[in-house]
Order: sequence, then structure tokens, then C-alpha cells
Amino acid sequence: MNIRFANISDIPSLLYIEECSFKHCDRFKDYQFRYLITKGKGLFFIGNCAFTGFDPLHVIYSSIAYVYLTNTGRIYSLASIEPGMGAYLLHFIENIDSDLKTYYLEVRRSNKKAISFYKKNGYKQYDIKYNYYPDGMDAILMKKDLQCKGIIG
Repeated sequence: MNIRFANISDIPSLLYIEECSFKHCDRFKDYQFRYLITKGKGLFFIGNCAFTGFDPLHVIYSSIAYVYLTNTGRIYSLASIEPGMGAYLLHFIENIDSDLKTYYLEVRRSNKKAISFYKKNGYKQYDIKYNYYPDGMDAILMKKDLQCKGIIG
């Protein structure tokens, strides 16, 4: 798999993955991707299978915002249509910076598949945000403490 920083030309593919992966009220919009790619304070990666090229049917992505002062990172979104790709990208982003000791994320309480995925990858629930999503659904707050080697740190 190839992983690289996202750019503006990736937005149509990102919107397609978003449409395939999330309910309407949870999807990132064009302007949100544009902000994350051009002005966000984190790192925004996309990855693909080496054999498919960066075609919209086989792109996975993640947006990560770092909070350096507390040595933590936050995973804003991770989506994939290809089995196994999400775990590959998650492992990559968890090892991106050796200064990051903990990652945080939130998941819809109703998204059992995502909760199971994160638990399988070492994330633990630590709290709930009630009525977090626009439709009133709660968010399960999860975190993972890690000892990463760091690709850039």
C-alpha cells in the first residue's frame, strides 16, 4: 500500500469514500476536507493499494489532528471500502510520531463494527458523550495508550 498526504485533487475520491462509509449526517463535506487539507493543524493521509492506483474505489483515508502539548493525537476519521486497509492505515498513523503517547477518537454508539474494529486494535472506551451527533446519537469515546517508534519523530 502507498500512503501519502492528501491534496485538493483527492476531494472527489474522499467524498465518495465518505458516502460509502457513513450515514448522511456523519459525513464530512467538501469544505471540511478542503479545510483539513489546506489549513488544518493536523496531518491528513490517504492510502491505496499499490495495484489499483489512486482510484476512488480503492482509496482509504484518515485525518489526524495532533495536540503536541499533551503528547496526544486525535483521529478524526478513518474510512476504507477495502477489507484490511483500515487496520493498515491505523497502524501507520499510530506510529507516525514518537512523541505521541495516546490517541483519542469517538465513534457512534450504534456503529458496532467500528467499535469492534477499534477494540480489536487496542482502543478502550473511557467515556460517553451523550447526544453528540446531529441526530442525537451518543458517541463512545475511546483511547489507546501506545509506545510508538515514530516515523517522523
